[in-house]
Parts: sequence; C-alpha cells; structure tokens
Amino acid sequence: MNDLADSDMARTLGRLEANVAAIEDRLERHESNSTVRMAAIEQKLDGMANTLAQSMGAVKLVHWVAGAAVAGIGFGLSLLMRPIK
Repeated sequence: MNDLADSDMARTLGRLEANVAAIEDRLERHESNSTVRMAAIEQKLDGMANTLAQSMGAVKLVHWVAGAAVAGIGFGLSLLMRPIK
C-alpha cells in the first residue's frame, strides 16, 4: 500500500513539475513578447517627441521671422508717415 501511495505521489509531483515548467515557459514567452512590444512603443514615442521638438522649433522660427517682418513693416511705415522737412 505504501509503494502505491509513493508512486501516486511521485506521479502527482511529476505532473505538478510539468505544469510549473509549462507555466514558466509561457511566462518567458510573454515576457519576451512584452519586451519587444515595449521597445517598439518606446521607439514610436521617441519619434513623436522628436517630431514635436522639431515642430516647436519651426513654430519659434516662424514667430521670430513674422515678428521681424512686422517690425520692419512698422518701421518702414513710420518713415513714410513722418513729415518731410
């Protein structure tokens, strides 16, 4: 009877170990897939941040150029509006 109980226990432990090993394999695959996905997401976010930084630089440049143009037009108009002596 004791040998039968030991063999059942050994079989149950073997199944449990196999289940644990299968779960560990699934977790490793899931972790590697998650790592790849996270790397892709980080790359996309870096690209978006770079694009936003470039667009902000372009907006600042347009602002400076437009400000200089308006200042130049204002100066030119002030010269034209002065009375001639």
